Order: sequence, then C-alpha cells, then structure tokens
Amino acid sequence: MRIKLSTLCAGAATAARQAQGMVKKPALTLLAVVGMGLLPASAMAVSAGDPAPDFRLPVLSSKTGGTKAEQSLQDHRGQVVYLDFWASWCAPCRKSMPFMEALHQELASEGLRILAVNLDDEQALALKFVERYGVTYTNLFDGMATLPEMYKVMGMPTAVLIDRKGVVRWVHAGFSSKDEAEIRQQIEAVLADPS
Repeated sequence: MRIKLSTLCAGAATAARQAQGMVKKPALTLLAVVGMGLLPASAMAVSAGDPAPDFRLPVLSSKTGGTKAEQSLQDHRGQVVYLDFWASWCAPCRKSMPFMEALHQELASEGLRILAVNLDDEQALALKFVERYGVTYTNLFDGMATLPEMYKVMGMPTAVLIDRKGVVRWVHAGFSSKDEAEIRQQIEAVLADPS
C-alpha cells in the first residue's frame, strides 16, 4: 500500500508538534513520533555511517520552464553534499531556503554542493517557489517521490549531509532559525575533513 507523501508528512508534522511539548530535542522528538506508533521505526531516515543511496533526477530549470538535464549523487562524488528534501507547501522549507542560499554562496568554493530535492506533485509549484526565493543552488524534481523511500524521509524538510566518499555523516529533520548554527557547524566539520 502506497501512502501519499504529503499525508505522511502532515501526520508526522502534527505528531512532532504535539511531541515537542513533551520533548525539546529534535532527535528525541523524532523518536517520540515513532514511539507513539504514528510511524514505524523503519520510517526513520538513513543514519550517519550509512552509504548514501545513489539516484538520478531531473534538474528544475526556470529557463526551460520545467526540467532539463539529470544529475546523480555520484556526479558530486568528491564534494560535500547537503541533500535537502523540500516541498512548496512546507512552511519550514520557506524559512530554510534563504539560509541554504547563503551557505551556497559562502561555501561552494570550499566544496559544498547543495542538492535540494523537491517533492511536489507539479513542477510548476516547485519552479514558482524556487524563483520566488531566488535560489541558485541545484534543485532536483522528484514528483514520483522515489527518494523519500530510499532515504526513509519522514518529514519536511529533512537534510542529509554526505561526505566526499558518499557516506552519510549527519541527518537533520525540520528547520528553524535556532538550527542554523548547528547546521553550519556540521557542514564546516565535514568540509574540513580531507578524507
């Protein structure tokens, strides 16, 4: 049985908001959501130390009015990749876009590649969102929502930090301005690691 991703994310977001009243740490909130039986334990994201599953998706492009060439994770081997799952209906995603754009502008020359994976049903919604926020980093389109299953994404946004060898180093669910320092610290630590 296939559950529509927006339904899953809406349920997880509601449960997470309820759980945050009980638990203040994001990782514990995630465990509380799973612990409440709203999501199976297998729904948790990939973990640090796991090899990042490779994929190939079309790149969103406002210049062509849709998608153009495809990119894979393998195309970015040797770079540090911040893989961000988002959707136009996701309120925290709106807040994270300017922050990620600033990171892209500042750290791309040091080897950071931001790959944002849009999970909207319609490309037009994703393109409008990207244009509205002036995003210049790479946005990929996954209208069939195949990657969330591969990466076991449970909510929006979810970010997966992948090192130069293709190994997951850190997973972060949700976004608020309070998360910015930790996200930057995690990225800079992986960028500083020459391996």
